[in-house]
Amino acid sequence: MALTDPTMYDRLSAALAVVNEARDHLRRLATEELPLCEVDKDKVNFGAAEEVAQVVQGVAFIGLSMYLIFANNAKVAVAQKAPLEQRLAICSTISTAICLFAGFFNILQLTSIDDFDLPGRAAQFTLSLARPVEWIVTCPIQQLELVVLAGSRVPSYRRFMMPLLSVAVLLCGTASMFTADGLRFAWYGFGLSLAGIMFYHNALQIKENSDGDESFFRGESTFRKLSIVLIVTWAPFPTWFSLSIEGFGVIQDTLTIEMGWVVLNIVSKFSFIILMQRFKSQHAAKLEATRDLYGLKADEEVPDDQAAKGEDLEKLGLGMGEDAESEQRLVELVTETMVTLGMTTHKDRLLKLLVENGITNTEVLERLNAERCMELNLPWTLIDAIQRRWTSVKMSMGQNKGGTVEKEDPFKKMLNANKERLNNLKIAQLPGQLDANGFPMLNGMLTPPVAGG
Repeated sequence: MALTDPTMYDRLSAALAVVNEARDHLRRLATEELPLCEVDKDKVNFGAAEEVAQVVQGVAFIGLSMYLIFANNAKVAVAQKAPLEQRLAICSTISTAICLFAGFFNILQLTSIDDFDLPGRAAQFTLSLARPVEWIVTCPIQQLELVVLAGSRVPSYRRFMMPLLSVAVLLCGTASMFTADGLRFAWYGFGLSLAGIMFYHNALQIKENSDGDESFFRGESTFRKLSIVLIVTWAPFPTWFSLSIEGFGVIQDTLTIEMGWVVLNIVSKFSFIILMQRFKSQHAAKLEATRDLYGLKADEEVPDDQAAKGEDLEKLGLGMGEDAESEQRLVELVTETMVTLGMTTHKDRLLKLLVENGITNTEVLERLNAERCMELNLPWTLIDAIQRRWTSVKMSMGQNKGGTVEKEDPFKKMLNANKERLNNLKIAQLPGQLDANGFPMLNGMLTPPVAGG
């Protein structure tokens, strides 16, 4: 059969074409696909190793930061009994730790090592586990911060109970995410009941901190504001969880779910920490003004009776009766308020005006209002400022001693009254003095006359 046969020529051409095509495929596989697959595989493995290394390094530095922060501050048990100025400084340090933790875990969410697919969901959803871990780490610290700020008015066991309640609530929520069917609802219901108990104790601490003068619905103290901010900004979290695909799947859009968590997390932490810092700054400004008033250095403590040692009480004839402590407190309040308002030169005039109208102690001060001030020709704006300061002082009464309110023991009050009476008798029976009948007063004990004398 000759090669000039058209049929044979066509067959050979087709065979050569197939061979060439196969050769091209082999060359392509050898030069492009196989090396690319191997390179991609190596890159993925290298990237995962790099992420793990960075996370380990970040955890190490965060741990070192936490050690330095808490090693250079008082222990929590001691901090709760410390003066208010020191407790505020410790709370600010704790807030710094919260920000460090939150920033680290939010950056960790950018990696893929914390991604987990949730089971039993209608639509596939990948959870960044770093988000609930951040809450488990930071939220208990916020609860601890409130207990430390309240001082020893709040029972010491709350230092453990409140953070543990917060951890339990978040663990129940995390367990609900990783379970399906009816067990998911059980975990959610259990966590919701624990959250109710936690919020109840947050509201109870408002009453305990104010010694019953404040509650969740009334009061002006900063501690109450902080507690309400925590409750109000934490309450939407269970609701959003139930609506999202992580909970019961009402909202399916991933972007909406993630942005909701971002807004809730930022609002809750920023509002709490900024309000805490504002309270610390206000208290520091008050202490600075008081130190300037009495000529004290920045590192010197302000004695409680500093104002009582001034000349104001002597000029006004106050500080010598049964209401001496309340009268001293009134003078201190007026002095501190006028210093804060920048009206120090008018302090003596206002004090004289108050005393002339019978406003000599804090009990009378509390009962003043705009109408009574108008009748007495008193400046209501200044009186209102003094009353607000007195309200704030009452809320923090005794907190410079760690938050303990020392109530006067009636028995000790009787003993002190008797001692004062005896001292007055000794002073009255000085040598050379005459009694009511004109006879010299004799020291010693009177004895009956001797028989036959």
